[in-house]
Amino acid sequence: MSIGKNIFNTILSQISVQFLGILSGIFIARLIGPEGKGVFAIYQANAQLLVTFFSLSFGYALTYFIPSGKIRSNKMLGISILITLIGSICIVFAILFFNYTVFKDFLFPIKYSGLLYISWIFFYSVFQIINTIATGFFQGLKEFGVINKVSIINSIINVLFFSTVFILDKYNYCEINVLDLLYGLLLLTLLNTIQFIIPYLKKINIKPSFNISMSNDIKPILNFTLYTHLGIFVSFFNSRLSLWILNFYLNEVAIGLFSLASNLIVVFSLISAPIGNVLMPFLSSEDGKKKKEIFYKYSRLNFSTVFIIAIIGFFLSSTMIPLLYGEEFSSASLLFQILIPGILFASISRLLAVYIGANNKQLYNLYATLIGSFVNIVLNCLLIKHFGLIGASIASSITYISICLAMMYYVHFKLGLTFGNYFFINLQEIKYMKSNFNNFLKKL
Repeated sequence: MSIGKNIFNTILSQISVQFLGILSGIFIARLIGPEGKGVFAIYQANAQLLVTFFSLSFGYALTYFIPSGKIRSNKMLGISILITLIGSICIVFAILFFNYTVFKDFLFPIKYSGLLYISWIFFYSVFQIINTIATGFFQGLKEFGVINKVSIINSIINVLFFSTVFILDKYNYCEINVLDLLYGLLLLTLLNTIQFIIPYLKKINIKPSFNISMSNDIKPILNFTLYTHLGIFVSFFNSRLSLWILNFYLNEVAIGLFSLASNLIVVFSLISAPIGNVLMPFLSSEDGKKKKEIFYKYSRLNFSTVFIIAIIGFFLSSTMIPLLYGEEFSSASLLFQILIPGILFASISRLLAVYIGANNKQLYNLYATLIGSFVNIVLNCLLIKHFGLIGASIASSITYISICLAMMYYVHFKLGLTFGNYFFINLQEIKYMKSNFNNFLKKL
């Protein structure tokens, strides 16, 4: 299937997934309120921190090495299994370290801690590592249809689960707390893992090989993933830093409001993420000139679409957020509006990072994210202390902008990408898209 069709199908599935994800978020927010939402966000952030660090960003490596043919798929699967096992062991030690040191109060809300919370972090993190690597494996094989199907089914299950729990709680059939929802999320994550296993056994069924060479297999992967992993980890740290500092200076209610505004950013990723995920394996197998042409074409599509969504979101957020999530979340609309300029730049960064990765120059992505991390730490420490939630939003927005500007410098002055229009689609592309859309409608 062509790049365009894969992107189109993936975007359609992501629209469904994100819409269903927003519905799930509405039920969760109305069920546990701002404080509960803050606790829920903190524990998810803690687990994702472990997943991001101990998965070694191997899912990203799979999207490069499998389509390029530099390492056989069965060896990549064997290495994936080893990374999952080693990562799981490391997670145990990391949880124990954080729980029995001065970092405990920084990462775990005082009123919401204990053995059940710690156990949840371990199991949720392990399943998430498996799902992340499985996604990367299917992307490397260009099986985007499987990924889209799994994403949609999982989103439907999530909505059904959280809506059912909401109804049961509302009509006093049972009383649901944050811990109950966390373990419900763990069950849903396990179901997500099973959904990857079934199509793998039916469609792929590659046997893992552990005949792995340190020089021919491990070393090239480490050379590729080292800078990628550090960049992704720092990027994740940037996105979660505000939550931890808010937890230090303010309270769970503030975290709940900011996490809601931040989570609404997924509306923008329903365009950038599918385009980036599909482009990576295709760009990795193309030469320099063709690579540049593909990048410019889909970068224009990406930014133009995100720009339109941003304008709509800016004007509708003050009405839609309290309407959907409740009046107690109304102040999150201003936070969301402050984040929008940064998100526009983040949508550009997403594809710039893919272009840099496809050129096997991950060090530049790392440099850009480190620059953003420095800006993020300084601004969060200064602005949250004096301006609270508004300061957190301003800090995040400026951080996204600084990362994008740094990436622009590297792709143009280090990778030799010529300056051109990768912001707005032109008239010819609009006519082409309109023609394809009309043909699509005729086939329905």
